[in-house]
Amino acid sequence: MFFNYILLKVASNKASLYKRKFFILILSFIVCKCEAQVSDTLNGYAHKVNGEEITYFSPLHQFATTALLTRANGHMSIAWEAPMYKGMRKMVTYELLIGHSTGTSSGDRKFDVSLNGKQLFTMTTLMKKKDHYLLSGKGELNTEFKFIQQEFDINGDAFGKLYISIPASLAHKKNILSINGENEDSRDWLMVFMYHKGLKILAEPTNLITRKENKRQLNLYIDNPYPDSTFILIKTKHSVFEKKLVNGYNKLSVAAYAKELTGIDTIRFIVNHSDTLYKTVELRPVKNYVLHIIHHSHNDIGYSNLQTDVEKIQNKNIRDAMSWIKNNSASIQKPIWHIESLWAVENFLQTATLEETLQFVKSVHEGQLVLSANYANILTGLCQPEELNWMLEYANKLKQQYSFPIQNAMITDIPGISYSGLLAYVNNNISYLSLGPNYVANLPDKGDRIGSVIKAQGDKIFYWKPDSFSQKKLLVWTAGKGYSLFHTITENEKQQGWEQRISQYCNELQQTKYPYDIVQLRYTKNSDNGPVDTTLNSFVEHWNEQYIIPQLKISSVNILFKEFETKYG
Repeated sequence: MFFNYILLKVASNKASLYKRKFFILILSFIVCKCEAQVSDTLNGYAHKVNGEEITYFSPLHQFATTALLTRANGHMSIAWEAPMYKGMRKMVTYELLIGHSTGTSSGDRKFDVSLNGKQLFTMTTLMKKKDHYLLSGKGELNTEFKFIQQEFDINGDAFGKLYISIPASLAHKKNILSINGENEDSRDWLMVFMYHKGLKILAEPTNLITRKENKRQLNLYIDNPYPDSTFILIKTKHSVFEKKLVNGYNKLSVAAYAKELTGIDTIRFIVNHSDTLYKTVELRPVKNYVLHIIHHSHNDIGYSNLQTDVEKIQNKNIRDAMSWIKNNSASIQKPIWHIESLWAVENFLQTATLEETLQFVKSVHEGQLVLSANYANILTGLCQPEELNWMLEYANKLKQQYSFPIQNAMITDIPGISYSGLLAYVNNNISYLSLGPNYVANLPDKGDRIGSVIKAQGDKIFYWKPDSFSQKKLLVWTAGKGYSLFHTITENEKQQGWEQRISQYCNELQQTKYPYDIVQLRYTKNSDNGPVDTTLNSFVEHWNEQYIIPQLKISSVNILFKEFETKYG
């Protein structure tokens, strides 16, 4: 009230308009500070006490990757120590980065939050929430909580900040916070990230050469604890840049280095005109790769979706692909869609109208719908040789009925193939085999239950023959990044996600002395049984306008393997 009285007096004073505005601004700031600082905000996480850990997506990406996980099953409690408070405010607010299931939830779920063993409140997460939202409530011991949703992951699950406010008298000692999902017989979840707030910078010299500047792009990832519009000064060996940061996660790109420059550089970062950090980077040679994008949906029955649902999903995918092809006939990058299992083709043709069937046949003959010879993804090690011939029967039927050019086979997710499986392909005049095991970068084998397939065979291209005297041969190529490299990338992070993963892949190809300039890049969108990316052609065109190196190309197994064979065979 005292400050409000002063504001009125200043506003009514006959001083100049400029002075009145200045004093009102200053005093308003003081009022806001006095009202806002009844509570001090601290990092809510110090270190783990107990609970299951999981590596997962977060709005802070590289800076918050590991979380403590509880589920709505009554027996997966998580606990961590919160920092001790030494200030003079009446209240303390702990700030935590959390996530909870909502897009994948089958119901609203209750999670009990406790302090030193005493329950404070129950936070109820809601199912199928969309758009930004807020959860809040009051609890025991004069406590309050507020969850502010910031971002959704690829599955529509929510992530954001949880603020827990407690009396300062409770925070002057060691505190253990814990969360336990109530027993609702569900795998729905809540996670608390093991994250410490503070200024962090990652510097990544890419293998991307910008078309406009003809320079190597430097990507910077910054966790900024300061307010929006914080300045950062970036000093490399040959250039200086000044940028503005928002609070929280930032991704910046600068054309920083000459294409031919290699070696070590130490970059100086000055943030907020005070904090100075140094990062050393290595500039490796750049090679001009052309990455052939093999776009498809992984036809997965049972593990991800029920068979009846997969049938509907893949029927829709074929129709969406035909629409994509029809609507982009003038595109520089022609749409191409692979159907990796002919089971999906059989289902589609049984339900297709005459017009759809004619368009389907036309698109296959023009090479924009590409058929794999396999009826389904088969565990060839469980099959007798005769059964592996049956796997290709429907392909032979389609060849006879429609004169389809079925030249390739795609095996996806399944790691490896038996001798009899390879023999079945050459005996049925299949020329090309594309293998795409699953790929998970942070696992020891770079995949889930794939053994050493990627290590032993990834991007090691060869002809397979039944024996050394045979005239029959099969060109075999295991995609070095499997089929799932781009899973977890949301649409609004597509440019950033592709830049990072493609640049890292190009680096690896250089390090492993990959001898070719043509690369197979399997692409499934979002997840198994994923959709058609109908913006892919415009995305690739924009990429090639932005970068000289590397170039992207929407391609097919048939085009890629034939081009490779012509150049290197």
